[in-house]
Amino acid sequence: MIAGHDKDGISEAAYLIWEAEGRPHGRDMEHWLKAEKLIAGDAGKEAQKRTLRHDDLKKITGIGPVLAGKLSAMGITSFAQIAAFTDEDIERIGAALKCKARILGSDWKGQAKKLSSH
Repeated sequence: MIAGHDKDGISEAAYLIWEAEGRPHGRDMEHWLKAEKLIAGDAGKEAQKRTLRHDDLKKITGIGPVLAGKLSAMGITSFAQIAAFTDEDIERIGAALKCKARILGSDWKGQAKKLSSH
């Protein structure tokens, strides 16, 4: 069963996927399922294992207030979650938020690993 806040996160992620794909009509369910998979991915599992920690993601170079808000809406709120991103997570999140080059270029994973160890 999906918790209430998870439904909100999935809804927001589905919306971002819809926007990233050019706002096509009639693909609501496809976008919802992609969003569920994204939330349930390794980053989502990491969030469920820990009490939801809310780090200041803006401490990572390349994440400003807008991206921090979008990541939070997707259930990504901690340095540990970003440090645990898989290549698949980077592909999905990068596509949904149109920021894959920024994720890789700014080395979000590496920065998050350093910040989560403090």
